[in-house]
Amino acid sequence: MPPEETSAETKPETKTETKPVEKKPETKVAEKKPETPEKPAEKADTSGKGYLVITSKPSAKIGIDGTDTGLSTPISGKTLGLTPGKHKVTFIMGDDRYTFPVTITAGKTERLDKDLQ
Repeated sequence: MPPEETSAETKPETKTETKPVEKKPETKVAEKKPETPEKPAEKADTSGKGYLVITSKPSAKIGIDGTDTGLSTPISGKTLGLTPGKHKVTFIMGDDRYTFPVTITAGKTERLDKDLQ
């Protein structure tokens, strides 16, 4: 058998003109930042006081400079504001009294931790 002849059809070449594409100026969409709640600025303590955090084992009533505060340990945060300077802190448990000196600085918090057992 003779080989089959294949005819190749030729298509005429067609040229398509390409026009330059006009680019529109890009409009940038402003990125939206996630909203975060603003923290209130920490206010400086302008009272002129200092503070005392007191803990003890066991719990005890607290006297400052010979005056009963009506508070018992633990005392934390800004519950006990004192004028700057030297003070005497007395731990009162029944008839027992334990007195310790403490120096308070304006705007600062001092700590007094005592094991009274």
